[in-house]
Amino acid sequence: MNENKKIINYDRDMFIFGESIDVPLVGKVRFLNYKEYLMNINDLSIISMNVLHIYHQYRKMIGNENAEEALEAIEELKKEKLMDIVRSHQNFVQSYIKVFSLVLDENDEESAVEAIRNIFSNEDLFMEFRMLILEMQMVVEEFVSPNPEIQEGIEASKKLKREEGESLTPIDIATSIVAGTANSFEDVCNMTVIQVNAIFYRIGAFKNYDASTLFATVSADVKIESWSKKIDLFQKEIHGIKKKDFDKKYGSLLNK
Repeated sequence: MNENKKIINYDRDMFIFGESIDVPLVGKVRFLNYKEYLMNINDLSIISMNVLHIYHQYRKMIGNENAEEALEAIEELKKEKLMDIVRSHQNFVQSYIKVFSLVLDENDEESAVEAIRNIFSNEDLFMEFRMLILEMQMVVEEFVSPNPEIQEGIEASKKLKREEGESLTPIDIATSIVAGTANSFEDVCNMTVIQVNAIFYRIGAFKNYDASTLFATVSADVKIESWSKKIDLFQKEIHGIKKKDFDKKYGSLLNK
């Protein structure tokens, strides 16, 4: 893909308003609301898989019988383009078309069908549109290593972190917004994912500010963070190790 000649240009800061985006060769693209996002999370997860994610998924499916031959075939998958892999697997195609059809439904049916044809016939457009959809719904394409041993470590770190930390559910987020603001559950359902998360984390910033200002009255060592501090909703995390340290430690292995 030629990074200097992007087809789709947009400002993520404007996503908070939830307005549809006009995309060349495609048409109007809308945000999913929070309920739609939850109902289609499995399909969105499939769209978030890049070539290496798919490669590792297939490796996990290999049994002992003919394992060496199967592994050699799967190694070839790394050389494939994501669009070609998606087009050749019906389950991937179904997930992509389902989500694409939803976000394009502000256009007439004929235009939406033509737009999907355009997307699947132009690799640059396909990759850019895929990333746009993921970012509009705040779905992260997780970091993945081409090295199976390193990837096992990354997945083990993610699993440990899930077991040690608190896992927020949509119920936790929705009830916090309803309890902490004037919004109803219906309001939350009709918000975009970005709006829901932005409100939820801003409520947390308010609560932290209130608590820290209270403790500051009895201790001079308490740091007071602004309730209006910047919240990066698109921050990516490298599980278990910072990316720069990961590259320094393991970068030489990735080309083996």
